[in-house]
Amino acid sequence: MRPTPNRFDTRAQAIALVLLMFSCIAPKQACMAAQTANLYLLEDLDDVNKSKPLAKSDLDALRKVADWIKSFVTKPHKDLGREGAVCPFVPGALERKTLWLASEHVADRSKQMWFSS
Repeated sequence: MRPTPNRFDTRAQAIALVLLMFSCIAPKQACMAAQTANLYLLEDLDDVNKSKPLAKSDLDALRKVADWIKSFVTKPHKDLGREGAVCPFVPGALERKTLWLASEHVADRSKQMWFSS
């Protein structure tokens, strides 16, 4: 069976969700490296002028994360046992424009997506 293109594997989804939820629940206590440059709102990724500094591979990766946030994290999920978004903080953060994405290159040259709100 061929993997579905433009989809995260289950592990990557779980890691991204944990990072997202952690940053939403306790942003001041999050133990991530301080990132003050190259932060992008989800809508910035569709603006050529704002996303110009990003390498194509970084832009593609951030767009995949943004799509996943919009199509999964902001939607209800039947297995949660409650109504509302997977992360109830994300829709408000998107509305207030306080959810930012950044691409970070780590030592092993893989990429990690960091969320900040």
